[in-house]
Amino acid sequence: MLANTFHVRTFASIVPELVPGRGLLGYPDAVDCRDGSPVIVEEKHTTPPVVGGLWPGDRLQVLGYLAGLVELGFPEPKAMVFYRDSVSAVGCTSSDARWLRGVALRLDEVENGAPPRPSHRCDQCLWAETCPWANRG
Repeated sequence: MLANTFHVRTFASIVPELVPGRGLLGYPDAVDCRDGSPVIVEEKHTTPPVVGGLWPGDRLQVLGYLAGLVELGFPEPKAMVFYRDSVSAVGCTSSDARWLRGVALRLDEVENGAPPRPSHRCDQCLWAETCPWANRG
């Protein structure tokens, strides 16, 4: 059975093949299977970024869930991310899968002592003021 509601969790995304020794585990808010194909549904209680559609962390989260559906054999999974005043549809392309693998590799590097590399995305992040990795100018 593959279904989540906002109160019942039966689907967890587990993606062990991203990087050897680095898997993902997460629970989407909901999985809508009414049309015969699963659609990940994520509800955020924030506003979307001014540019780019999704916050980087939300993109990472949803792509992890979509990669889990690919592992289960769903060839072109979709997701919907609901922000306070907008909705973004998300798919998982091969370039998205490469980006997700790159993030997993980078996490391994940082956990093994490599210094973090903040990016321009820090400028849009809600946590930039308190994050020790954020660009400080």
